[in-house]
Amino acid sequence: MAGATPARLLIAAGLLTGLPAATLAGGDLWRVGEENAKWRAECGACHMAFPPQMLAAKDWLRIMASLDRHFGADASLDDESRKTIALFLDRNGSREAIADSAAELPRVTAAGWFSRKHQSAIRLWRKGRLASLADCPACHRGRDS
Repeated sequence: MAGATPARLLIAAGLLTGLPAATLAGGDLWRVGEENAKWRAECGACHMAFPPQMLAAKDWLRIMASLDRHFGADASLDDESRKTIALFLDRNGSREAIADSAAELPRVTAAGWFSRKHQSAIRLWRKGRLASLADCPACHRGRDS
């Protein structure tokens, strides 16, 4: 590709595969660029605190705007906590749209990259041998954020 920079090639590859550019560049999707104790404590209180780059920043902001109906639960936070976490997710979320922007809330497990990389987990879940596709530590040992 004439005149293609490495960054442009990563963006093009990301568009084709649906994977975040950081992952394609050899980055660790699990590594959080900055630590945020409020995010880890609040989100990790009910489920694994998903690394921000697993969804686009705009998708995280949609999730944060509807915490009172967070996937069937009321996960409301005080204004200060909500703003702190939303800003963190906006700064650290993926810049690529890696999940469909459907009417329902975006889910990490609904992202195209997730289903392509997790066919065996999806089979186990459908057979009832995995409680939830969102239980990353079940397969990714030590990834319990």
